[in-house]
Amino acid sequence: MLAKALQNINFAIKEGHIYGFIGPSGAGKTTLIKMIVRMDVPDERAIYLLNQKMPNLQILQKIGYMAQSDALYKDLTGKENLMFFSSLFKLKKQEQKDRIAYAADLVNLTDDLNKKVS
Repeated sequence: MLAKALQNINFAIKEGHIYGFIGPSGAGKTTLIKMIVRMDVPDERAIYLLNQKMPNLQILQKIGYMAQSDALYKDLTGKENLMFFSSLFKLKKQEQKDRIAYAADLVNLTDDLNKKVS
């Protein structure tokens, strides 16, 4: 049975905007994201993203997800981690570089990209 916190969720995210889920441990933030990307399956009902029933590979390639820090490879640099994860989306090399540069600048990490995550 799904926790009450995850029942009847409905929200809209504007294109080009970045949102984050915040709340106490156990509130369902990670569970919700995992259900959206179909790493977890909801007990009932379907999940729709961009008006498409999930899972949908084409839709997943249009969204981004930044997991908790334990989802990073600590022996790699920040840039190497980002290159690895962006390669999963079959982006061309220049698009990978452009998106990594944009994201790093957005969160003020450009100067630290070549440091190991650990």
